[in-house]
Amino acid sequence: MASSTSEGPSNGPRASDADREWFISLLHEHFAQGRLSFEELTERVKRALAAQGLTELYSLINDLPHLVAPLERKTPSEQFRGNGAPSKRHGPRRKWWRRSKDT
Repeated sequence: MASSTSEGPSNGPRASDADREWFISLLHEHFAQGRLSFEELTERVKRALAAQGLTELYSLINDLPHLVAPLERKTPSEQFRGNGAPSKRHGPRRKWWRRSKDT
């Protein structure tokens, strides 16, 4: 016997609010670039808000080309997943007591 969770179409992993917002921002970007009409945008946004799984959300953008800039930015849930490593942008720390004796 099949369990009740395996019956019916699979929507993939459940979508979070952050996922829905991210896909809606992609739709708005495509609208701004002229790939979607206002009617198409409003219909897809309604479907995005009602989507339960990631598969449903991806189906909203499958016919649109990939955007480089919006896809590179992280979703809100990914922004707070740090690995705990220190930032490398500042370079090595200097000790205040190890100043050169040239002064």
